Amino acid sequence: MKRTSMRHIPSRTARRCLQAVAVMASLLAGAVSAQPLQAAAAGSDTPLRLLLTDTVRQVPYNPYAPHPGVRWKNGKDAGPEAEGTIELSGVAGKPSVQAVLRVERDAQGRTTSVGVLIPPAGRQKPSTQFREILRQQLEPGVTVMLIADSCAWDEGGMEPWSKDVFMRLNWPGERRALFVRGRLKAWPDASSSAIHSAFFFDAENPSELIEQMGCKRAGQP
Repeated sequence: MKRTSMRHIPSRTARRCLQAVAVMASLLAGAVSAQPLQAAAAGSDTPLRLLLTDTVRQVPYNPYAPHPGVRWKNGKDAGPEAEGTIELSGVAGKPSVQAVLRVERDAQGRTTSVGVLIPPAGRQKPSTQFREILRQQLEPGVTVMLIADSCAWDEGGMEPWSKDVFMRLNWPGERRALFVRGRLKAWPDASSSAIHSAFFFDAENPSELIEQMGCKRAGQP
């Protein structure tokens, strides 16, 4: 059998072959390294941010239609109130948490309010880091701004331990903002249920409620 070695190929041809191989290897390496970045960019929108973005833009949709990270109950009933679960990544130090999701819609099918209740993790106390949780789920792309906290009493005087926090959410390029109230809430009932970290989102400005509850406005000494 006749052997072929590199010394039988003219030096100029050998250099061209080596250059072509090097270029091809570089292109292949770039393609491989780009794949994780593309996958990360595609998965950067969390289920909560996608859901709230539709709410801000007042997009009419069926709440029981497929939605990333959301599982609806009673799939055949597309009434004004919908309930299910939503996946929240990274809450309470875990890869993901299945939180209770409640959505209310108007007659045109547009979402008017969203409630998210995060169950406590094992024996841990429910988190009161409401602002930090929202930033983890919504930023970058959504501005989470504290409006008020340290309320003197709860709405109705029933739950003075609720640790209410009021925030404003702004989307780039969107004039419509969302307001959110974070609080501790016994769910589904106050008598024998676990305490959840809860968020309630809607477009109504809570300034009157903040005043009634004697909350401390952000920026005040």
